Amino acid sequence: MIEFFFDCASPWTYLAFHNLQPLAAELNEPVHWRPVLVGGIFNAVNPSVYAMRDNPVPIKWAYMLKDLQDWAREEDISQDEVLLKLCSQVGVDADAFLAGIAQPAIKAQLKANTEEVVARGGFGSPTLFFGDDMYFGNDRLPLLRAAILRRYAAAS
Repeated sequence: MIEFFFDCASPWTYLAFHNLQPLAAELNEPVHWRPVLVGGIFNAVNPSVYAMRDNPVPIKWAYMLKDLQDWAREEDISQDEVLLKLCSQVGVDADAFLAGIAQPAIKAQLKANTEEVVARGGFGSPTLFFGDDMYFGNDRLPLLRAAILRRYAAAS
């Protein structure tokens, strides 16, 4: 099983989500979707993200923004309005969605998932695990695919 730790605040998460689904279907590998609070991860183990945002290297920041646009021309899924529009597009009741994410049990699970990914070595979103092997980011999906294929070959 692939574990997918994600926070919609990360544009890279959306790209990984979009690219992981066909990979998982192709390899008939289930995905366990694990939402997290990426800010909690940054606070715990990766505070340099905030320093970079406060004082970015201009050419690197410009390139990162260009890179995101090269990967996809999607809207900002960290915004509630965009999520509600997406709910409508895929047939999810937007009011139920908003009510669900506000429930204390859901928030507690989100916190537990965040603590778990940090304990397992995660430092951002998206973080994927296949067994004990960790893969970080959309661009590591080919490595995840290769790991799955190796495990299948070893089991044969």
